[in-house]
Amino acid sequence: RGEAASSLAFTPRGFGVDVAVLRGCQARVVPVSADVAAQLTRGFTPKGRAVSLQAGGLSALEPGDAFRLILQRDGKGHILAGGTAFFNFLLGLWMPLSRLPAYVPSRKVLYCAFCPQKSPICESSAPLLLVKLGFRSLGELEEDSLIRYVEKKTRVLRLTNVPGAGLFVLPPPESHRSLEDPARAAEESLKAALLGSPELRAVPSGHRAEVATFSSSLEYLWVAARRPGFAPLQALTGALRDFSGDATLEPRRAFASDLREAASALYRRRGGRKRLVQWCPEADGAFDPDVAPASASRQPLDDSALSHPAIYASLPLASALRSRGFAARRAPLRRRSGFRSLSLPALKWRRKACSAP
Repeated sequence: RGEAASSLAFTPRGFGVDVAVLRGCQARVVPVSADVAAQLTRGFTPKGRAVSLQAGGLSALEPGDAFRLILQRDGKGHILAGGTAFFNFLLGLWMPLSRLPAYVPSRKVLYCAFCPQKSPICESSAPLLLVKLGFRSLGELEEDSLIRYVEKKTRVLRLTNVPGAGLFVLPPPESHRSLEDPARAAEESLKAALLGSPELRAVPSGHRAEVATFSSSLEYLWVAARRPGFAPLQALTGALRDFSGDATLEPRRAFASDLREAASALYRRRGGRKRLVQWCPEADGAFDPDVAPASASRQPLDDSALSHPAIYASLPLASALRSRGFAARRAPLRRRSGFRSLSLPALKWRRKACSAP
């Protein structure tokens, strides 16, 4: 193995490396031995010579014994990684993998995560969709990484192995590509398109699914279908297809397989590697707006139909809501209980204790 590694032909390419024997190989990850890694790095190992920020402190990088070559997104060259580090051929140094997005080309996508929820106004009404919109720079990451990213944002929006919950992933529209930041501009356009869509009724909310206040960024929405007989997901799919211009856009559901038998129901529901899989209409519900009950109609709705009381029965009125920042500015100041009952010496002692380092 050592002799074969010493005869390996390679050329540094930016922060990555171009290995001659791997040209044309479409494998995403190629495991390599420690001898090959030493040959590529000229014997430079990260152990004891490179540090990273972990848990608020500096610690040495531990590459382990498993090295791998990761194919870059453009298919030209590989990234040498070991454990939680990658080798930067521009500097000749090992660096933490968390710093890799700074070197890869930016790849931003829009996402629309949704989860069925009971109406916060009327418990007996049909389920609604709690929706979160946004964009994410993936770089070399896969779209599966969006699952953990969204679930960390809020506890009420769970996607993994939840029936009826899923994720739309779409690129910025072609009409926004000429802008300075197409993804950010497309996100704002998507929010405006959903709030003004004739197919669905959208009301702003927050990361806790509030009904009295909402996020000023308008990234959380309660969504219901305007047309009788249509599910909220069908209306949401139709609105997203109209916005993106992709008539084949479909949601995907988050799936995680069990790693072991566990007594915890929470572990069984969200254990294992999370990945996006194809939507299953039989188990998760219909999503195609062109497939609707016979009683439903795809004809344009007039103003009288849009103002039907059934549309607003389970959603709060937007005119009664205030953003969380507005509510905080208008709320009266609360006095600290017991503040006036303190004597002057006790007050001085408390101020001195609070100012101590």
